[in-house]
Amino acid sequence: MLEQREVYKLQTVDHGQLVAYEGDRPVETAKSGILRVGSYSKYGFGELRVKPVEPRSNQCQNSEKKTKVTG
Repeated sequence: MLEQREVYKLQTVDHGQLVAYEGDRPVETAKSGILRVGSYSKYGFGELRVKPVEPRSNQCQNSEKKTKVTG
């Protein structure tokens, strides 16, 4: 990828949702994802090391607070 000096935008996608990538090896992770190698390759989505921006339990609580009706 980098040998030809071409620039690519790297985004991580998990089940159709864009997620933040907080790893320290974006080039290696991108190559692994393209080549579908790594610990998750047997499931068909390559090695993508991503961390959610906010834990799922907090997301649920925040959405409940936003939709709560007072009265």
